[in-house]
Formats: sequence, C-alpha cells, structure tokens
Amino acid sequence: MHIHSVIYFLAVVDYQSFSQAAFEQNIAQSSLSKHIQGLEDEFHVKLFNRNKHMLSLTEAGTVFAKYAEQLVQEYNTLRNRMDDYAESGKLSLRIISVPVLQMYDMSTLIAQFKNVSPEIRITLIEAPQPTVINEMNRQNVDLAIVRSNLFPKKDHYEIFPLCEDELTMVCNPRHPLAQRDEISIREISDLPLILLRPGIYDYETGLKQLGLEINLDRNAIQLHNIFTLAEYLRDTDSVTFLMGAMADMICADGTLVKIPFTEHPPFPLAVVARRQGTTRVAKQFVEFALRFYADRPDRSGN
Repeated sequence: MHIHSVIYFLAVVDYQSFSQAAFEQNIAQSSLSKHIQGLEDEFHVKLFNRNKHMLSLTEAGTVFAKYAEQLVQEYNTLRNRMDDYAESGKLSLRIISVPVLQMYDMSTLIAQFKNVSPEIRITLIEAPQPTVINEMNRQNVDLAIVRSNLFPKKDHYEIFPLCEDELTMVCNPRHPLAQRDEISIREISDLPLILLRPGIYDYETGLKQLGLEINLDRNAIQLHNIFTLAEYLRDTDSVTFLMGAMADMICADGTLVKIPFTEHPPFPLAVVARRQGTTRVAKQFVEFALRFYADRPDRSGN
C-alpha cells in the first residue's frame, strides 16, 4: 500500500467524485482509479458503491476512511518532523486557500513574499472551505487561508486575522432594488437567485451563526464561474449574494451594483497555522502577511 493511494482515496471521499478528485490532485482520472483499485485488490474489499448518479462508501470503505485519516495525519506529522532536518524542507511552503486569490491583493502578497524570499518554493492550492479544513486536519499543508468565522475553533490551531469583509447583494442597475442604500437579507429571501458554487454552503453557515436561517439552495441557478454569473445578472432580474471584494470586482465597470445588507454579515479573512510543529518558513510567511495587511489603508475587502 502506497501513501499516495490513501491520499487519493480520501480525495474521492471529500469530493464524492473520481473526476473532481483527480483534477484537485493533479492526476489523470485513470491513474487515480488504478490507485483505488489497487487498494481494493490488496484488501479484497470494495471501498465505493459506484453508479451513474451517486458515489458512496461501502461499509468497508467507511471503516477504511477512519483509519486512512489517522494514517495520513501520522504520515504528515512524520514528514513535517523530517523537514526540520532536511534543508530542502525548510525552503518549501504549502498553502491552501479558499477561492480568494484574485481578491484582497492576495496575488500581490504572494509576489512580494517571493521577492524577499526567492529561495522558498511555494505550493498554492485553492479549494472550498470544507476541503481546506480537511487538508489542515490531515497536515497535508502548512498554512490555510480561510473565512475565520467558518473555521472550527480548536486549541491546536492559531488564527491570525488578515482583513475584514462581509456578504452583500449584487444586481443590475435596472432592478427595482438597485437604488436602495441597504437591504435586509430577509427581504430578498424569496427573489430569484443566481449563486456561485461552492460558496452557497459557506453563506448559509455564516448567516446561520447570525440567527438568519435562509435556504439559498432552493430553486437557485448555480454557477461555478464568477464572470458567467456577472453576465447572467446583467440580463435578468435575478440577484446574488457575494463577498464584498468579489462584488467590487464585477461591479467595477458600472454594469452591476453592490448593495450592503442591513445585517452586515461578517466574513473575515484569516491565515491559520498549527500551534505545534509549524515550520520556520510558515511562521515567516504569517509575519509577512500580517505586516502586509496592517499597512493597507483600509483593512477590508470592500
């Protein structure tokens, strides 16, 4: 059994899709399938129930997943400890981030860090928040960039705030609500929605923390591309929920308008590190990021 086979297995569990897991792991789907088949052949069990419409764990797969989580976590703990002794390990940094790299000057942050530390090799991955949390728990990465209100508060993690943002509404200028200075979230709960995936779960979770339980998933058109979403909004009476920084990006040309919510639901951005076992390079990046955002005139995404 190879550790990468176990990692690929857990990726399939996370994404509930062989194709998506292969894409995220940067491996051909046929190769990933061979790794899973190899595990099944080695243990003489089926790990997944497969059909055209659904992928689920078998009973054996559920047990395997439990031990696979422990195995990968122990492997990564070992790798991190060995990095302390390997010079090449000290010069690498693995970061996983929610999809915000186009916003909050994040690309500038990375570029400036590379300028002052060109010897450090950075691996940067974007993924939905649940995957980010899983990858941190498994110690597959050194740092995570997350919405801190959605990240589980645990003693073995340290959360460093970077900048503020909040959920807003976006529509076209012809919409009846476009002239409002603010609007309540409940006022638009029954309007036709077009939403960006995979953010729907994050929005609902964050709003629930504020006592606003709203089913955004109901009869909503769901898209994966922000620019396709913007085009759709320009031609319809639908509205959307977006983070302020993302809303600013697609409203910059004046063809769409951003309207704050009266509730001002906060979704702050932060970098997360482990309290124990954090590498010197990871600590260096955290300190650099904190200085970078502290020097911004407005520490918000709006």
